[in-house]
Amino acid sequence: MGAWIITGGMNTGIMKLVGDIVPTNPNNSRPTHIIGIATWGCVSNCDQLLVDGSNVGYVKSHSTERGQAPLEPNHTEFIFINDGTRREYGGEIKFRANLERAIAEDFFAPQS
Repeated sequence: MGAWIITGGMNTGIMKLVGDIVPTNPNNSRPTHIIGIATWGCVSNCDQLLVDGSNVGYVKSHSTERGQAPLEPNHTEFIFINDGTRREYGGEIKFRANLERAIAEDFFAPQS
């Protein structure tokens, strides 16, 4: 199954470091999934991602507005939380906490 690492998904701070380091894992027999959970209004160039039913290329911007950041390119999956805000971090925190709790409870539940 491999490991799951959940971050905020942005190309800044510890999220960028995780994205930079994890792909260098020499043990590819157990893939590591880096899952970014980001507030939609904080993703720079988020309009590029508005494609229905297909994969999309994302070009990160080097110049971003305050309160926005590009996605970290080595994350393997993204979940976007659209709470209607623009350039306000934190909209994903409650969802992320609930998801992490649900994963942990299922992981530690007795197997029948």
